[in-house]
Amino acid sequence: MNEPAATALIAAILKLAHDDYTAGEFESEHKTESERVRDRNAQDARRFLHGQWCRDLCDNINIDYEKFVEVTIQKSRMASPVFKYIESEVRDYHKTLQEIETLKRDLIEGAQPVENKGGKSLTVGNPTESKAIKIISDKKLARMESVARAIKTVYDASDDKRKTLVRLKYWQHIYTDDGIANHLGIGLKTFYRWKRDFILRVALKLGYL
Repeated sequence: MNEPAATALIAAILKLAHDDYTAGEFESEHKTESERVRDRNAQDARRFLHGQWCRDLCDNINIDYEKFVEVTIQKSRMASPVFKYIESEVRDYHKTLQEIETLKRDLIEGAQPVENKGGKSLTVGNPTESKAIKIISDKKLARMESVARAIKTVYDASDDKRKTLVRLKYWQHIYTDDGIANHLGIGLKTFYRWKRDFILRVALKLGYL
């Protein structure tokens, strides 16, 4: 295959992946058969998008892979319940950090043995129950740390205005959406676009996109 034909084929593959991905609606329910087929195609495109093959194809025709992924994700459709869930996690970010520290402390204290009068170490409570509680707590801790890490990573990578938007919208609750937009010197349409972009980036970090 000559170079122009190969370039055209790669471009067609990337466009198909882009179109399939953006046509899907991730994590939604109650779908028709055609919608399920559409979303299966979107899931296939999602795996392709985040794989090495997509990166290699972009490199072959001098497309910025990171930009290609970013544009594709920005045009994707996230189911409303998932969007609201990610928003709630962002809103509760500082509460989550406090819960992480509390859970870590509880796990450490719960692991401390106590000595009986005979000098042997004993674990407080039923051993099987204690083990089950620890497993559940470990999984909860891992999930909360994953969420907190995703939010912090996206927040730290944002510019100052977008950081201010996140603080005012989700953490400080001082202004209305109109007030935040005015405070930042942007239009309401830009405000909603920046807010959506932040939530999408967190969702991507968490594996929802």
